[in-house]
Amino acid sequence: MSKLERLAEEAAIKQKKLDDEAAKTRNDNAPIEIEKRLREAKAELETLKPYLKTLARKPYWDEWQKSLRKKNPA
Repeated sequence: MSKLERLAEEAAIKQKKLDDEAAKTRNDNAPIEIEKRLREAKAELETLKPYLKTLARKPYWDEWQKSLRKKNPA
């Protein structure tokens, strides 16, 4: 085995260890990130609630078409 092959093999092993450690860290932090995003989403919902209550529901396409037919019988 030449020196260049040995260096390439050592670099591959080192990269694999780094990837494994990063995956483990990412998995360990996943619940924390999910909780953080959930809290942010709930806070945003609370700030938007007054505006959501004031929005009028728009009719669906078929409801709108029926109302047009009632207004303009052809």
